[in-house]
Amino acid sequence: MPVSNSTVSSIDSFEEVVAQAQSSSNFKPLWNRLVKTKFFVSVVREPLAAKPDFQLHSWPTADASASTIHISEYKDKLELGAGTEIAQLSGAEIVRRAPNGMGIRLLLADRPLEVAAVRVDWLKKSLEASREALLKKKNELPAEVSMPTPNTVAKTGDTLPPINAISIPAPSDEPAVVKGWDFRVSALPAEVEAAAPADQPESSTPAFSFQSLELESVKPAPKPVEKFDVSSLKTRHVTHAGLGVELFVPAAWQEMRNDKALKFVEQAAGIVVELNGRRRDDMSLDTWMTMRLPLVTQEMPFLTQISETIEVKGRNWRDQIIGKVTEFRGRFPGDDVDSIYQICCIQTGKRLIAVCIRAPISNFDEQRLLFKWLIEGVEGYDVPSRTEGQSSVGAREGQVFESLSVGEAPSFFSLSFAGRLGRLRFIVYSFMTALAFIFMGVIAALMVREPSFILIATGLVLYIIMIYRPIVLRMHDFNMSGKWLLGLFLLIGTASVSKNVGFLIAANAINALFYLAILLLPGSSDTNDYGEPCPPNPTSITVTAWVLIAITLLGVLASFKLARNPGFSFAGAKTSAVKSGYGFTPTNRSFTINFPVIPKEELAAAASAKGPGMDEVHIYDAEENGFQYLVQEIGFENLPPDQSLALTKFTDYFAARLGGEILETQRTMQGAFSARAVKIRLANADQQDFRLFFVGKKLFVLGVQSPKKRLNSNEAERFFDSFQAN
Repeated sequence: MPVSNSTVSSIDSFEEVVAQAQSSSNFKPLWNRLVKTKFFVSVVREPLAAKPDFQLHSWPTADASASTIHISEYKDKLELGAGTEIAQLSGAEIVRRAPNGMGIRLLLADRPLEVAAVRVDWLKKSLEASREALLKKKNELPAEVSMPTPNTVAKTGDTLPPINAISIPAPSDEPAVVKGWDFRVSALPAEVEAAAPADQPESSTPAFSFQSLELESVKPAPKPVEKFDVSSLKTRHVTHAGLGVELFVPAAWQEMRNDKALKFVEQAAGIVVELNGRRRDDMSLDTWMTMRLPLVTQEMPFLTQISETIEVKGRNWRDQIIGKVTEFRGRFPGDDVDSIYQICCIQTGKRLIAVCIRAPISNFDEQRLLFKWLIEGVEGYDVPSRTEGQSSVGAREGQVFESLSVGEAPSFFSLSFAGRLGRLRFIVYSFMTALAFIFMGVIAALMVREPSFILIATGLVLYIIMIYRPIVLRMHDFNMSGKWLLGLFLLIGTASVSKNVGFLIAANAINALFYLAILLLPGSSDTNDYGEPCPPNPTSITVTAWVLIAITLLGVLASFKLARNPGFSFAGAKTSAVKSGYGFTPTNRSFTINFPVIPKEELAAAASAKGPGMDEVHIYDAEENGFQYLVQEIGFENLPPDQSLALTKFTDYFAARLGGEILETQRTMQGAFSARAVKIRLANADQQDFRLFFVGKKLFVLGVQSPKKRLNSNEAERFFDSFQAN
């Protein structure tokens, strides 16, 4: 773009003027723009002065041979020295206040720009000459003639307010141009920078004819307050149940959405407006902004924050909604010009919403009132109750968000995974769905003699879907995706294939904890990403759920009893099976067995039975209803090399020692251990049954003596079967 010798197009930013000056080797527009632009600068207050004043703070150069004044359009580019503060001054004021012989270092967005001391002095002389000429001209005017209104630069997209145009010295008075980004003119002849010759007539026009920028007598007219005329704009009303917001936008804007975000695009002007957010969960707006704003520069490092965070007030917010807004500037990848990126964070009763607006600088300034009107119209939105037959999907074309309305629970039989389930509904849905499918499977088996593969596969797929659908809906209540189940399935499957006992136990423990969590923990009480919570449970759901819980607890109790005593019965019959249910575990916890009563340990008999090579001996016995029970535990220092031969010898020893008639001796299994079974009839016709087996280095002898009147009883077998090695 060619640059005029006298004025700069107002749509160009200062940095664009710098780039144009470098490309065209014409720096007059740059100096023109420099004195009209406002910059941030470090200043030092002078509290002891007669009139409050300040001085510009200077910084030493890299070689410490001189000092420079640091200025920038971006406040965060400046550093604070000891006792300094940040002020915003025009370039002309900075040049006037700069000490003689001191340069200026301009901090651009991505590089510094050095303005040498000679150039600063030249600009200062130009401004002084312009000021004197203007005052002289004002004094020569008749009293009845008013001062002419300064020409203003037409302005459409610049971020600065309109500034009076200034003229530039004739080309012959302009110093030679130094190539590249170094604008220092220290190498120029001193006479080039000098003022007008001394013999020049006093009434002649000065070499520098600037109009004053800051004369107190010439004050700019106050800028009228602009208001956005919404009546001239065709708008449409937009709601989003997932975000919980409603707002008005121009009808011509293209809309895109999913269940977690909302986006509007105006292609012609390059405008993009995005809304996203999260549930509040007692998080304040300030905390959320502290977390969110640093992410902007991390994810988009080409952006720089150019404004402070300020509070914004909506048209109908009152005290229920609060918002804060800030702006960034930068060039997005693929763009030719810089853009403004405005973020407005809004806190509603239930949500934290971010409204992100992006547009090129010129278009943003033109549409700033529109964006302000849009933000001030954002309101919280609650999903209305749905009437019968009304679809849960929004009526507007293009809306893809699906959410169950307040007061509606997911259907009992359905293939849809939309919605949430509470704890009691989860119990009822899980049990009744499985029961219904089992019932239908039995009917199908009776009606179809030879079911086809397709029928079996279809039924299996439907069964799996209906079994795991309540689990997924329950996970939605925690704002979790059902995809997490795939990880649980993968863990359990890997553990099963690995055949590693420890891994399998850990996987099953995790699975059990998962089911306990979804059974016992409450879900989110507010709207989440999967819709509104279920309505209050009706009486039918509550009663059914508690009945199922009671049945489950009774089943667990029965399983526990049966595991501890295989002869347990709820019938209450007076048999030995009812009595054989006392689980006994010795102090060394080496085994567990069901004695009918608490056994006693025979310490004296154990001490006398301990022989060479034996590490320990324990004997426990009990008597109940004519039956005598015995457990003998013998620990060896070394494991016998041939356990089968050792068992045979011990069996013969027991048979010879006890006396009586040996009715039977055979090999058998005691659980997972090889054992010997011995049956002996005593002289009084009582019968003794023994089991001998090794568990590691320990030999166990289990014995039951049955009275002759109860020889056909299964008490011995029940006693032996209740043994468990720990």
